[in-house]
Amino acid sequence: MIKNRTVLHKRILSAALIFIMSLIFYTHAFSLELTLWEHYSDGYERAFEYARENELPLVIFFHIDGDTWSEKLAENYLTTYEVENFLADIPKVEINPQIGDAELSISNKFKVKQFPTLFISIPCCMNEPKKVNPFLKDKEMTTEEFLQRIKDVIVGQYSDIGNEYLQNKRYEEAIHHFEMAIEVDPEKAYGYYAIGVVYHTRSAESNDIEYAEKAQEFYKKALKIEPDHLESIQELERFRQNLDK
Repeated sequence: MIKNRTVLHKRILSAALIFIMSLIFYTHAFSLELTLWEHYSDGYERAFEYARENELPLVIFFHIDGDTWSEKLAENYLTTYEVENFLADIPKVEINPQIGDAELSISNKFKVKQFPTLFISIPCCMNEPKKVNPFLKDKEMTTEEFLQRIKDVIVGQYSDIGNEYLQNKRYEEAIHHFEMAIEVDPEKAYGYYAIGVVYHTRSAESNDIEYAEKAQEFYKKALKIEPDHLESIQELERFRQNLDK
């Protein structure tokens, strides 16, 4: 009877210890209210693969426990309605390198030197991750400014990929990535202009009037958004000069 009680006490103690360790392990993520994010090294692998397979951006938030700035970035920016809504379908993961060796390894891979650090990359094309930091030297970004900065980084990365495909004459892939840039921020003129350049290039190579018409159509779309977009103005002027010859 005494032996059975001892075994029961050991089991209870073991279960309690596991429960306490689980709380310690998971508390930091929920304290930052990042419940819609992936967590830890295994979450990073899942988010990375999903982003790579679907040509999506990947957002990685490196932070440490008890850090005021980490908490501020989470509470004042990442968990606001506007940012959460925009990131809803974008893979994202939070990583605390204090949790374990695997998390520390990921942090070292990204050469994280200070906390918090927020990276955005597009894994399908292995482009250089870009940092987004709302805490500037002389001020802190508003939520709207922070969200716009995230959009600008993603648009820039898709545009870089599109331009690389354009240089290699892989025109359909170029258009595809410029369209993805437009999907992220339809109010940016560059994506429309860049698609115009693709069609303009194809029209020059093939002397196909349909490509020329599409090029002009997209230059005009860029100008509807940004009437002073210089590159689109110049390209349309080139078309007019060619027609006058």
